[in-house]
Amino acid sequence: MEPHRTRPAGGREEAATPPEPRRGGRERVENPSKCRGYAILDAEGKKFGEVGEVFANPSGEPEYIRVKMLFKSVLLPVEMVEVDDGRRTISLR
Repeated sequence: MEPHRTRPAGGREEAATPPEPRRGGRERVENPSKCRGYAILDAEGKKFGEVGEVFANPSGEPEYIRVKMLFKSVLLPVEMVEVDDGRRTISLR
């Protein structure tokens, strides 16, 4: 994968430092289709729902996750969650 390139206001092009991977195998929502059915965990690690679907913006980037609960569903912004593919969970930050 190519490093991102940045150009300072008055200077030459430089390679940007790639973001650090998140600890514990957690990452942001990158592949929405694989998240369907993942358990949604609260800040204490308790399950309170599961992923119904992921809604994307016009550019195709994930924006909201529909969380199915017992009798209702809610939308969570993807900025509020972290994905753990190994455990098939999404946790609130």
